[in-house]
Amino acid sequence: MVLPQFTGENLAIWERKVEMHLKEYGQLKYIQKPIIPDLTKKMKKRAYQTASILCKAFC
Repeated sequence: MVLPQFTGENLAIWERKVEMHLKEYGQLKYIQKPIIPDLTKKMKKRAYQTASILCKAFC
């Protein structure tokens, strides 16, 4: 799936596509729940992977 560039005017479609993309990779939980302070190493790694996916959507 190709994520559209976020322009500020396309928030609804961009948000939906990002959610679908994260769900595909099993990462949706990272944007649905608040981050807990005592993350394990594995949880931190997955959170960074999710952040990386989101950042790549802006490139």
